[in-house]
Amino acid sequence: MAFRFLTRRVLKHSSLLVAVSDHLAKMINQHIINVPYMDIPSVVDTNIFFPDNNISGRSIFRFIHISSLDHPKNFEQLLLASKIVIEKGFKIELFVHGPEREEIKQFMQDNKIPDVVVFKKEAPQNQLAESMRSADALILYSRYETFGNVIIEANACGLPVIVSDYPTFNEIIIEGKTGLKAAGNNPGALAEKMIYMVTNYVSFDRSVIAAITKDKYNFQEVGKRFDAVYSKFF
Repeated sequence: MAFRFLTRRVLKHSSLLVAVSDHLAKMINQHIINVPYMDIPSVVDTNIFFPDNNISGRSIFRFIHISSLDHPKNFEQLLLASKIVIEKGFKIELFVHGPEREEIKQFMQDNKIPDVVVFKKEAPQNQLAESMRSADALILYSRYETFGNVIIEANACGLPVIVSDYPTFNEIIIEGKTGLKAAGNNPGALAEKMIYMVTNYVSFDRSVIAAITKDKYNFQEVGKRFDAVYSKFF
């Protein structure tokens, strides 16, 4: 309550709200206070996140997931979707960068999740980029997000991304080109998109994905948008 009160007081005297996504700005206007806004996305460092087009082929399709593994990230439903994909006869593995959580280990035991999940520790950006380049696609099946930096980081590495159909992701993902969107809170729907990704992977061009992302989310492009805002008021 205190946070909302103080936020409302600050925004009340603001000339413009700059939010990382249009959806976030609309939620602030709807639930906190109505204020003029502009959305300016996050950036990706393409000196760290860049594609590797010389990856050797693998017989097993590798998905990667990077998150805090808490409630908003909806990781348990990703595990259930992976189980469905495997039971349908597809060979996949899931690399996971995130903190160790005992409740997740228990969830995997209770739901008999197949032994295809490889847990990696939390890591700095350069190591995460290497993991991304060694994978085929990233999955971020969040319940909600303000933006989702890991999406553009994966895209910058050339990886297509599967996301939930949360409104924020509609601002980032180009369906069928930089990734796919699956109905939220539905492991079966996510499993269908995972299978589509595996069986139609050749339709995703890693170099095109990386180029689209670099053009839109580089420091210079995003910096120009901030400069335009500051020029109006200073």
